[in-house]
Amino acid sequence: MISRRGLFAAGMAVTAGAVVTSCTPWEKAAEGEERPGGLPDGWVASWGAPAGGPEPDTSKGYPFKSIRNLLQISLGGSAVRVRMSNLYGKDPLELKHVTVAIQAEPNSPEARPESMRTATFDGAQAVVIQPGTEVWSDKVDLELPHNANLLVTTYATGGSGPVSYHPMAVQFNYMAEGKDFADDPRADRFTEQNSWWRYVTEVAVYAPQAAGAVATFGGSSTDGAGSTMGGNARWPDYLGRRLIDMAPKQQMGVYNAGVSANRLLVDSNNYGHEGAGKVGLERLQRDVIDRAGVRTLIVAHGLNDLQQPPKVPNTAQRVIEQFTRIVSRCHDNDIRVVGTTITPFKYWGTHNPETERERQEINEFVLHGGVFDAVADFDKAILDPNDPLAMRPEFDFGDHMHCNDAGYRAMADAINLERLT
Repeated sequence: MISRRGLFAAGMAVTAGAVVTSCTPWEKAAEGEERPGGLPDGWVASWGAPAGGPEPDTSKGYPFKSIRNLLQISLGGSAVRVRMSNLYGKDPLELKHVTVAIQAEPNSPEARPESMRTATFDGAQAVVIQPGTEVWSDKVDLELPHNANLLVTTYATGGSGPVSYHPMAVQFNYMAEGKDFADDPRADRFTEQNSWWRYVTEVAVYAPQAAGAVATFGGSSTDGAGSTMGGNARWPDYLGRRLIDMAPKQQMGVYNAGVSANRLLVDSNNYGHEGAGKVGLERLQRDVIDRAGVRTLIVAHGLNDLQQPPKVPNTAQRVIEQFTRIVSRCHDNDIRVVGTTITPFKYWGTHNPETERERQEINEFVLHGGVFDAVADFDKAILDPNDPLAMRPEFDFGDHMHCNDAGYRAMADAINLERLT
């Protein structure tokens, strides 16, 4: 698996003159019924990238730098909230300024000036986020169309690190040195370019007519490895576009909880994969159950436990046990679970007859075990009929394990949308 640079404890966020205590641990909304994600009914996760770990070499954070994250939401809405993270920080993180805006043109940090909004936290512009916690912004009145490209910009002055980050954005993001440029729409301020997301882990939109959100849970294929940089061509992206073509009451947002190199059975961070996140069940609550409005989970795990060293004994049976526990935990929280078959990887370096036997055992359980509420056969969607233990050449990114854009589209098309609600 590709190595990249790069749970929630009860905590509090401190704003200017106020203390906002968290529920899970986010602040309790003042109005409406609280739903998963610590937000009132009607708020739906529309984008996500869990913090995979602490960013290397950021013990002092990024003082006096404006960080502009570019992300594409799935479901649109009449207002937006952003969730900011200090999960892996060792010191309180003070964000002096956080803004949201709609991107002005593709492949650019330039914002549409009329869309620029400052996000507040309990009414204050600045917020202090305690180590090991995340916090929601207040509601930001900004009409967002489906598939809007959103710019979330942060500015901090004090040193606070290490930085909580998502190490594989498959998206260029930007940084500006010096004073606060968070509300500056101009592109020329942001001269540094990078390919990971920092601080922001979720965007929720107000869409009370929608059917909730789908979370996608897996490793690098879910995270988009092999897809076009900046193309938003991960299989969860294609799924999101299919969902917004549904009738309004059937539309759903997508929270992508994929983290490259993540596993169910082993903590990959201990074996050279920095930023790979906690093992599956340890991050399930934080990265799925606690996300805004999640009603359905799609599980796309197991491949890394088969092919990525170290491989544990009885891998297939242990993965199956983890699947069963994931389904049970989600059902306890009224979340449906869709299982997916493990995709072929015959010509990847660690493939051998034993890993193939175990892949087939796991896939048989997914398809016929009766544990999942529904199943998507990713294996069948991309396998080569002339060489069925391998993927179709036209879907192969080039490493014989990760898909290209066409392969990820085929995976998304294998999901029966009617079974998601």
